[in-house]
Amino acid sequence: MKRLLLLALCALILLAGQGAAAAQDGGTLDVPQLDRFAGTWYDTDGRVAATIGDGRINGCPVIEVGSFAGSAARGVGVFRIMEAAGPRSLQIGWTSFGDGQYFITVAGGEGLLRETPTYYETVGGIAPGMRMRDVTQRFGTEVKLTKEAPLAAGGRTYPYGSYYPAQKALVYEQSGMVTTIVLLPGSPLRFDRSGLAVDSALEEFARAYGLSRTPQEQTESSIAPAYIGHGQTLHFGKNRSFVTFTLYDT
Repeated sequence: MKRLLLLALCALILLAGQGAAAAQDGGTLDVPQLDRFAGTWYDTDGRVAATIGDGRINGCPVIEVGSFAGSAARGVGVFRIMEAAGPRSLQIGWTSFGDGQYFITVAGGEGLLRETPTYYETVGGIAPGMRMRDVTQRFGTEVKLTKEAPLAAGGRTYPYGSYYPAQKALVYEQSGMVTTIVLLPGSPLRFDRSGLAVDSALEEFARAYGLSRTPQEQTESSIAPAYIGHGQTLHFGKNRSFVTFTLYDT
């Protein structure tokens, strides 16, 4: 997959640039959709996997954009670039994890990050927007859950995800990136900024994160997310059957 990410590198930038200029009547295509993704993107091994900026992807001019779905926080779009061998379409997906930070995917590959990201809150050193490899390094080997071998905890059944028995925590991922962490009853983990745990009082969470009102427990008919800022959200299960730490706002 890393090879696929690098296939867009141009061997003859001059020729590609001339082709794009002709397509744009001598001008440069303005690609505002790419502005938020400008920079150098790295794979899980710290190698450069993509560069974006000045209306170019991996040095190749973007000559057309389209087929966008989703939102500024999470979505996917198709960017047509001019390579030395001719035009080619690249699908780029993006997911925000707060403070103007994203992880992206190119052609459905692994998640890529820019330089060293920052995280407002972490739990056991892990936060949404980190790599699953970071979870393995901190939590150890996971148990992969399936419909045939689910996990029952806190009165709920979890049919998928990565379960870490010692931490009593469940982690969900997308393209090798953490999106959600679920603390289950009895989890020894604490939120690193606030020091709170799965069984801490809801009023403590409100004070620690400066919430305007005390969070509500989630029920079968209602979801009450508690947004703590910086792209991070908490959900609380009834009778503290779980605490979910996620980048999703619902």
